[in-house]
Amino acid sequence: MECLGVAFLIFAGLIAFLVIVAARAQSRADRWNQAFSGAARRFGGNLKFGGWFSYPQLRINYGSTFARLTTYTIDGSRGPRCLELVIQFPDARFRCEVLPKPPSWQLITETAGLFPVEFNWEDLRHHWQVRADDGDESRTFLSAGVRWQLEQLWEAPERSEVALSIRPGWMLLRKKWSSTKPTDIEQFVELGLSLFDQAQLTRTIGIEFKEGDSVQVLENAQCRVCGDVMENDIVYCRRCKTPHHRECWEYNGACSTYGCREVQYLLPRRAGAVPDENAESPFAKPVKPR
Repeated sequence: MECLGVAFLIFAGLIAFLVIVAARAQSRADRWNQAFSGAARRFGGNLKFGGWFSYPQLRINYGSTFARLTTYTIDGSRGPRCLELVIQFPDARFRCEVLPKPPSWQLITETAGLFPVEFNWEDLRHHWQVRADDGDESRTFLSAGVRWQLEQLWEAPERSEVALSIRPGWMLLRKKWSSTKPTDIEQFVELGLSLFDQAQLTRTIGIEFKEGDSVQVLENAQCRVCGDVMENDIVYCRRCKTPHHRECWEYNGACSTYGCREVQYLLPRRAGAVPDENAESPFAKPVKPR
């Protein structure tokens, strides 16, 4: 009887331990599910809830492309938690990594075949280092607008390390993360999508940045306020260079790029589309980044 009593106590203790572990796991899952639910409502995404041993995943349709948001701990439970946004980026045909200085290889595994890229931008020099397989492509990609959005991602909602990776067909953003506030998750997504918008402007359509402050608005550039193609009466933001219809700017009262809110605009000169030297070549087949 005494042995039976001891066995019963051990069994009861094991059950109690499992209940506590399950309750903690469920509580953690509920917090992250609730945090992601706010972003799903805000951006009209499709949310897959996380469970005891998994985290939520949110798929967001964004114009003609899509993004996937998730969170996890790097290197298992021992590493730091990050928030990750992966965006399909068909126009990307090169590989590039923008890492904090000194580099945090926990956020992105070092990729073979990339070399350091030299640049003259003081706003990038202090916080970041760049590695790429094509220096000219990476410099074009890292426009003033992209660099500005990258700094916003570093600072908000709280200051922490961010890494950006470009692969053929994909853009990946990772940020060390701890907050389960829905508004913080939404802000990260908003900033990530704004960075993607700025990146698209450096591709074959959108805006071509010339020497100094002159800008050419190219064919098929779209207004971020109304979504229509900009054919006439176009202005662009003095700070981040995002194009708008003049009427949409005046209706909005400021730049529509999240976090910018510049109230002064400039007038561009009109131009045709920039010829694509690789027009006959198909886009590289998208490969999921690490």
